[in-house]
Amino acid sequence: SAKTVEETIKVADSAAKTAKQMVINDDVALAQMEKTAIKLADAIETTETLTTSLEGSEGGAEVDALADSLKIASDEMVNDLTAVDNIAAAVTRKIELQADAVLDMDKKAGQAVGTINAAKTTIEQSNTETDKAALKTSLQESVDKIQVDENAAEELAKAITSDANTDAAAEQVISDADHVFDELIESVKETVDEVVSDYDSGEGMDDADAISEELDTLASDEEEAEKAIKSLEEAEEKVSESAVEELQEEQIKSEAAPEVAEPPKE
Repeated sequence: SAKTVEETIKVADSAAKTAKQMVINDDVALAQMEKTAIKLADAIETTETLTTSLEGSEGGAEVDALADSLKIASDEMVNDLTAVDNIAAAVTRKIELQADAVLDMDKKAGQAVGTINAAKTTIEQSNTETDKAALKTSLQESVDKIQVDENAAEELAKAITSDANTDAAAEQVISDADHVFDELIESVKETVDEVVSDYDSGEGMDDADAISEELDTLASDEEEAEKAIKSLEEAEEKVSESAVEELQEEQIKSEAAPEVAEPPKE
């Protein structure tokens, strides 16, 4: 029925709004990641200063190791920001597709409902049985069209829900990655603080074991960051696919395909 089409469109529209909220959440996550990147840049700058001032002095190897480790962390952060940005862009693109598809479906449903109402009125006002028969045939065609639109609306709702679920999974991956990188930055800060504390004493590297421990922790956190990057890249690949777009492509192919004539009845 026309009412079913309208209800299905509401479901699809609700799913699209949910996806839109995910884009907003992605933007928030991206802003948080950018703040983390600034913290990392500060840590790298501090380490570069240390490396320059302590070149050739006792403990320089540990400081150099820290600098190398921070370079890795920096590269991972760039990859992280890029992946999050790409995910947000892909979700935004899909929302635009969903919005256009819902509006188009709403328009078709409105036209079909209008056609049926007009046909009903015309039948009621018709004076001849011949006219009524012709109009009833036209009305049945409109009803059949409503059924087609109803099926299409249900398929659209499923496609939008599918995309929304994929986007929600990507949002969780972003949240997990944010936590991992927070841990990484904390390790960076603690390692840098340990180096600065040792050298501020004026006695050179007097606690190489402590520095080594911090570097081991930092290396472990970098491994977790690499895993987070891989998960983000996988999420990015999944989010780039759109069930709504695939459905539209199938509909276009179906509409373009020539109709196969039924064999004549004997």
